[in-house]
This record gives sequence, structure tokens and C-alpha cells, in this order.
Amino acid sequence: MIKIAKVDNFSEFSRLKENEKKVLLKALGYDISESGFVVEEHTKRVVWCRYTNKPVKFDEASVLPGSTIVINTTPISLSSYIEEFL
Repeated sequence: MIKIAKVDNFSEFSRLKENEKKVLLKALGYDISESGFVVEEHTKRVVWCRYTNKPVKFDEASVLPGSTIVINTTPISLSSYIEEFL
């Protein structure tokens, strides 16, 4: 059985094991494409980061705290998130 950590911040998501991240993303309605991008589970459309305007790669993905929004974990996206919400 896989335990899912409550994701209140970016560091918690990054500390999850790969299979735990996949389960969490699946619970939020996402999946991983064969090419390694986060996609919407039902439509299989690639998820685009709202801050970088680039497709979200699984190995760079983060879930915004308290939401179901997935973004790329880059200095630009993190600083944009902080600027917008904090």
C-alpha cells in the first residue's frame, strides 16, 4: 500500500518516490504520457505550465500547494507562484 503525503509545499512533493508521485497525480486526474509529460487523464492532453508556458515534464512537475494545479518546477515558475499568491 502506498501512503500519499499531504502536499502543502513544493519540497514535500519532490521528496515523494516516483511511484508515489504517479499515484498522487492519478488521484488529481492526471497521467504520464509515454514521452514523460503530465497529461489530463481522460483527454490525454498535455498539461502546460501556467507560468513557463511549456509542457509539464513528469520529472520536473510540482503540485501547487492546496490545489490540483501542476506546474514545472523552475526558478521562473516558483518565483511567479510566490509573486502571485504570497
